[in-house]
Amino acid sequence: MHLKEGLAAIKENVGSGKVVRPAPSDLNGGANRRAPLISSPYFAVDMFELKQPHSFHTQNGIGKASVQILVAVEGCGIVEAAGANPVTLARGDAVVVPAAVGEFQVRPQWAVEFLQASVPAGPVPEPETRL
Repeated sequence: MHLKEGLAAIKENVGSGKVVRPAPSDLNGGANRRAPLISSPYFAVDMFELKQPHSFHTQNGIGKASVQILVAVEGCGIVEAAGANPVTLARGDAVVVPAAVGEFQVRPQWAVEFLQASVPAGPVPEPETRL
């Protein structure tokens, strides 16, 4: 490859780098916390720390639903949905909640920390990064 061809393949503006994370927010008056980790046009990942039960929806405000994938990083909890048996979510476990479920609840056993991955409801810009 010649130098001229190599330089033609290099982008001047790239989106690579470390994703800038927003500050965590309190839920249920401070007993629970949500920290958005990344949001892109194809998927979104949030970190939740629960000490009290919390309800989740597979639908967003504009009526689109997405599968929810929960992966426990610390602690233990119970995932409950109407018409389904409760499922234990412990460190290293994953629970897939189908989009058709609508609403489900995570009830921590003492405390549970987990990642929640889903498809964004609408257009989302590429994540902000810094070099």
